[in-house]
Amino acid sequence: MKNATLSRYDNLLERAFQSDEISNQSSITVNANKEQHCLVKGYIHKIQLRPGLSLEVSEFRNLSEENLIIAFNQAQEEFLTINFQLAGYCHIQVKEHNQEDYCEEAGISYLSFTNKEEIVREYPSNLSLTSVRIGVSCQFFEELDLAQPHSLPEEIQHLLDTNEDECFHHQIGIITASMKTALKFILTPPYQGFTQCLYLESKVLELIALQINQLSQSKQSTNNSRNLEIIDIEKVYQAKDILIRNMENPPSLLDLARQVGLNDYKLKRGFRQVFNTTAYQYLQNHRMEEAKILLSDRSLSIASVGRRLGYVSQSRFCDAFKKHVGMTPRDYKASQIL
Repeated sequence: MKNATLSRYDNLLERAFQSDEISNQSSITVNANKEQHCLVKGYIHKIQLRPGLSLEVSEFRNLSEENLIIAFNQAQEEFLTINFQLAGYCHIQVKEHNQEDYCEEAGISYLSFTNKEEIVREYPSNLSLTSVRIGVSCQFFEELDLAQPHSLPEEIQHLLDTNEDECFHHQIGIITASMKTALKFILTPPYQGFTQCLYLESKVLELIALQINQLSQSKQSTNNSRNLEIIDIEKVYQAKDILIRNMENPPSLLDLARQVGLNDYKLKRGFRQVFNTTAYQYLQNHRMEEAKILLSDRSLSIASVGRRLGYVSQSRFCDAFKKHVGMTPRDYKASQIL
């Protein structure tokens, strides 16, 4: 398979700067119709929000028959990287380090740490990519940890408590509905200038909090599920997937248990141990997070959102939403129209 080399990419960028196709050198904007060997349309935009906190938004399509390879030099400061891979696929290699290569796939969030190393990202040919990366320095977390010592997840706390600089890369979990909502507003921020910077920083901090929470819940679920058989844990996850797929008309607990081959008692206990909630409450939480996304769409009425989520009565949907979110769907919808 052919690769578009970094030198070709650099030449392309240089020509783009000279022709004013890039208006701000803090972003890498590529419009590569002139390049025979590397047709790339889109941008990689990096913003330094404050010392120790950066945001990188990538949206581009590699139209060529060649893979696109880009090298990124890490800053002198030690950084954790949180990545939300919304679309596309990326193969990553850490240079001058004994770490294995790793891949990042669409729909998943990741946490990684690399210490002042060169990172090489390879993007497949004929593929669109959308990702949001957040760079967070160890010092940033140290300052947060002063208020509540040792309250951070193990992976982060270990970096703060020791002088070790061992690299790691973890797949944290599926990008949740709450994450998607915050990411949507990062990709299409409603403000300009200084106000936009403040707004983006608030969304970045929200995403950091959501991923730390997801990481903590993942650890808790792993610990809680140790007394379940592996096959039973797999069936609980199967049941969760069935509930989400059939959100508009979910099966009863007995039907759900029969579908995955468990009795209802073991399924109830499994949900408690794996997800720390009941099957019904898990479904309700998922519905309400989906409702937030749908209510952000101006073209959808409150009644149609309720029907999509399985509520025959609009009043029941409104009551459930207010109980979960703390405001009515109408008020929430109005708050999203900026």
